[in-house]
Amino acid sequence: MIAATKNLQARFKQLFDPLPYAEPTPPSKVQAGVYLAVAIAFLVEVVFTRSSFVGDSYFYIDDILGYLRGDPAATARMADSGHLLLRPLGAVLSPLASHLVSRNAADVRLWSVTAALVALNWIGTLVCAICIAAWGLRITRSPVFSALAAIGFLYTNTILSYSRSGTSYIPGVACLILAAYVASGQRSRGWAPGFLAGIAVLFWLPYAFTVPAVLFSRNLSPASWQPPVSRRFVNFAVRFCIVTGLVVAVGYSVAIHLRGISNWADLMHWVREAAHGVSRQGRLLRSFFGMPRSLIAMSNEGIVFKRFLFHDPYAKVTWLDILRVSLAKAAIFYLGVAFLMWRLLVSVIGRRVFYVFVLALIPNLMVALAYESGSIERYLAIFPFLFLGAAVVMSEWRFSRSSAWAIALLIGALSIGNAISLSANRVKSALQQEDNRVAVLSQCSVSDKVFLLTGQDGLFAVRYRLFDTRAKSLPYLVPVEPVTGDVAAWRSMFAAITLETWRKGGSVWVTRRVLANTPEPEWNWVEGDDSRISWKAVHAFFDQLDPDETLGGADGIFKIAPSERNQQILSGLVPHAH
Repeated sequence: MIAATKNLQARFKQLFDPLPYAEPTPPSKVQAGVYLAVAIAFLVEVVFTRSSFVGDSYFYIDDILGYLRGDPAATARMADSGHLLLRPLGAVLSPLASHLVSRNAADVRLWSVTAALVALNWIGTLVCAICIAAWGLRITRSPVFSALAAIGFLYTNTILSYSRSGTSYIPGVACLILAAYVASGQRSRGWAPGFLAGIAVLFWLPYAFTVPAVLFSRNLSPASWQPPVSRRFVNFAVRFCIVTGLVVAVGYSVAIHLRGISNWADLMHWVREAAHGVSRQGRLLRSFFGMPRSLIAMSNEGIVFKRFLFHDPYAKVTWLDILRVSLAKAAIFYLGVAFLMWRLLVSVIGRRVFYVFVLALIPNLMVALAYESGSIERYLAIFPFLFLGAAVVMSEWRFSRSSAWAIALLIGALSIGNAISLSANRVKSALQQEDNRVAVLSQCSVSDKVFLLTGQDGLFAVRYRLFDTRAKSLPYLVPVEPVTGDVAAWRSMFAAITLETWRKGGSVWVTRRVLANTPEPEWNWVEGDDSRISWKAVHAFFDQLDPDETLGGADGIFKIAPSERNQQILSGLVPHAH
């Protein structure tokens, strides 16, 4: 027992001992070459890859435009407790971005807001990659492997998907990476990394759970600390925490004042609004595929696996299907991460990176399981420490060439595979497949609402595609199976939106797919994914409503007639409508 305690104390002490750097710092020209290689990889990504997924960018842009027009509802949403900084920053930067766009007067504000948010993500992406390369150079002294780790980060599925969006995830993680890099510097005293960590939290509140990992990144410093080590670290931590806390406190205090929140109940309601009512079942299963999908572009493999687990009667999936398209990629991911963690534990530097990685992993995983574990952005804050660990393992190739080659090949395969999956031609081809359905939607009024089956419908990628002129003239799209809110209330949600649209003089259309007795596999419906909604219930609900005209043939849309009978049915589902 005594021997085990002494061994544990020795291991803990190693976290604060000077790092054993034997190699000299690479020359400035070599470092510049690394950053140039990363910048070129970034430009290749921007030019030759695309993403049909831009998260909630459309809604952020719409809120900023509403605020600039003086809309009170949009102004209230500017202070979103989950993404406190994004909308105000977009509004501030949009006048600068207006000089970068060349559009007619009617569109200039829309395009300037969109350009401001997208530019923020592009800059954030490049900052992330450069920081990972610089961090790798500082710790490993290896130009090649530092560059490879940074490029691997650039070509993860999450970065490829969000780098051209207007969301807050990448700008926020850029602040986190920069904070961790500065914290591990020899001369850092805690002020600058604390400020950057606070800004990251203001971009996206869940990044608060990564702040401890950023703090302990100080233990990755190459500085030869002299005793008393504990006092030096405590002093650093105190400064770091004070500044981080002040930045977050000031940001939220201003938002609370502007929202006019004066009591605890209103404060809790404001915080809960950021969750958008999301409450998903099977969170552990979603996380099982959410983590691999955050790195690997898996297309619809997750849907295939869910159909298998839930025994979907409308799209049967066999073990062979699972092994062929879904489980193999997930297995490669988990085996690769496990192998990387094992190799990190065999060296002093590796163990330090491992402990910081675990400190980032555990709280982020817990938050994902508590909220929406299937979303790829949930795991983005773990990436900096994961790829730094990859650089460390590869840099120790003298001791284990097979390990270095294995990690290098995994990163290479990841980057090439994702670049192919999200290549410009492939994404463009997928969007073109929806052209016929887009033509049908163009016959509707912009004030109309169109209900599709799920958020997985390809039309969403077209309707909410940034910098696509045809998207702006299409009607608002809504999934029958809610992406946010209480799924059990899908009928009342449909009824409320329909009645409100009719009240404003618009029309409500629904995909004709809901009238089919059974769903087709390519519709991406998964029976049993959420027990609160089923295909029979969806079919029966819409089959009882009086239809009006139809557009687009068998796979088109039909209008819900504003008849007295339909009004009575829908009003009965919305209590306040009586």
